[in-house]
Amino acid sequence: MVSLYRLKGRALQIDNSLIMMLTFLTGLILLATVNFLPALYRDFVLPLFSFREVIFSVTAEFFGALVFLLTSFGFYSSVRLGTKRYLLKKAQKKSPRVNDIFFYFTPKRYFSAFFYSVKTVLVKLSLLLFCTAPSILCFFSVERFSRQGVSALVCLSLSVTAVCLLVNGVVFYSLLYSSFFLCDYYFIEGTCLNFRHLLSCSQKSMYGKNSLLTRLKLSFAGWFALCLLLLPVPYVWGYYHQSLAVAAAEFMKGKDG
Repeated sequence: MVSLYRLKGRALQIDNSLIMMLTFLTGLILLATVNFLPALYRDFVLPLFSFREVIFSVTAEFFGALVFLLTSFGFYSSVRLGTKRYLLKKAQKKSPRVNDIFFYFTPKRYFSAFFYSVKTVLVKLSLLLFCTAPSILCFFSVERFSRQGVSALVCLSLSVTAVCLLVNGVVFYSLLYSSFFLCDYYFIEGTCLNFRHLLSCSQKSMYGKNSLLTRLKLSFAGWFALCLLLLPVPYVWGYYHQSLAVAAAEFMKGKDG
């Protein structure tokens, strides 16, 4: 099935390089904007208000940076989901258009994509913290015991335990992360009523398919390694995400791997 998804992804990969190049250029423009606007705000906007108190100046600069950060995150979320929408429609043979990439740039859709992305990031960070918390506590214990002069054997055993817990936590997190693979695609389809229902739909559809998705992702490791030497990143990135979109379309139809 992994080979089938990749073959379908390659067959649909005709104009994805241009789409991914557009996405990368958008990302570069966004990166330049994020780095340029705060300096512009600090050097030209803040002096207009003539803040003499340091606290007011720092507060104004902080809120200005926060606004830029949230705007950039919303812009990134809209482009990311729009690109996935384009690739999913290709996988479903629905004749996508370049306009699909900017589908979430209307005010209502923009804020919908923004709040969905914020919730997704919070869920994933919470899962990561939950899975790695035991190993983090062990590492802190090792550091504390070493300062208190506890024997090296105890510290070594705790270090080994911490590493084992970290490995298990990462594996467990990757399985949980894979179970939410379809969240973006269900959001794009608009078939789920709310965020909790969306998570539930993704978990049900991904049941028994986590290993297949992991094999599909790992099969591109060599391709991404070649990006450092020969292949252009937009081609491989487009091929990779198109193959994921093909797999997502199959999973959403209830086909098992």
